[in-house]
Amino acid sequence: MLPTIKTLAIEIENSWARFGYAENVFCEIAAIHLAQPLDLNFTTLAHHICEGLVLPEQRRRDQGFGQPSLTLYHGERFLIEALCWHSGTPAIHQHSFSGAFRMMTGQSVHSCYSFTESEHLDQITLGELRLENVEILNEHSTVKIPRGRGLIHSAFHLDSPSMTIVVRTYQTNEPELTYLPPGVAYDPSLRSPSLHKRLQLLDTLNLTGHDSYCDCVRAAIGSTNLYDGMEILMRVGYHCVDELMFCEFTRRLSDLHGTKIRQVITALIEERRRNSIIRLRAGVTDPDTRFFIASLINFSCRADLLSAMELRYGNRVTARDHIVKGVSNLIGGDRDRQTIVMSVASAMLDNLPAKSFPELAARLWNRPITTQEGADLERFYEQIMEHPLLTPLQNG
Repeated sequence: MLPTIKTLAIEIENSWARFGYAENVFCEIAAIHLAQPLDLNFTTLAHHICEGLVLPEQRRRDQGFGQPSLTLYHGERFLIEALCWHSGTPAIHQHSFSGAFRMMTGQSVHSCYSFTESEHLDQITLGELRLENVEILNEHSTVKIPRGRGLIHSAFHLDSPSMTIVVRTYQTNEPELTYLPPGVAYDPSLRSPSLHKRLQLLDTLNLTGHDSYCDCVRAAIGSTNLYDGMEILMRVGYHCVDELMFCEFTRRLSDLHGTKIRQVITALIEERRRNSIIRLRAGVTDPDTRFFIASLINFSCRADLLSAMELRYGNRVTARDHIVKGVSNLIGGDRDRQTIVMSVASAMLDNLPAKSFPELAARLWNRPITTQEGADLERFYEQIMEHPLLTPLQNG
């Protein structure tokens, strides 16, 4: 065992024992000790493990949470884990344990939510998922983890790789719910073995471009309950399916279960958008661009997006510049196209109507715009305004 982890485990054990191992104080104790100096980061841990460090019993042997997840201490009452990340982005979730975590390598955009439930549909809960707070965690940041809805959160890691250290109790029987904006909660552990295999088969059909993919998706939706159908469409949303086909699939689910699942359909469409953004991060290493990607996930309107960027960069002008650059990087294209995209993004921040964009472009470029150019620019502006990944810029 690493000396720094052994010392940490002993200190936490001794402190907790003085409170009779009461669970309601554990997250406070874990946070206090995690905030102390720890001689550990991703590089040093990687070297220790590759040089033959003997690890204790590993809680996870899969890649379900962490890339990888490494158990560094496996005690009678609590665990200490290192969660490494390079491209993964945890969903919005809660925990069935208590404890605390600390960033040890890199930075992360940490978002906290509240959920007010209103209705139950089979194994799904509907309600309002509300973003309460967004903060940037760095190597000095420690976050308490109360069990249950005391912490509904997600983290978008700005650096690759990044690493957090988690001190936590063992899981209880309480469900670890996952949340989908704007307001759906479900328990991933309810996924049956049959559903799991269906999803794996759909993955293979998609990856191989198999002719039967769409027919199999239709069949899978038609032969399941609402929970399974939602899980299937969540997986399909992660596949490279065009918007028309995805809409057909959602209509099929709606036809089967009626208007009562309208909020579920809205959540599936938003989850598809979020997954599209998350996939972008795999090929992005620039922290500023990754922060812009994280902001597109977390915020639903221009005002909140601008406020977050201003908080990071210190002033409104620099914040706007980074948004404009981020949109340009997202849309891509040659230099001329990116020039137009940057002008469009700036105009969208000012909520400029499409018909006024050609006039703005003429002023920005200091030259006359022909009638045909004006029509083309107006049409291009509308296309960018309707881009599914740019929802925050489309909303006031």
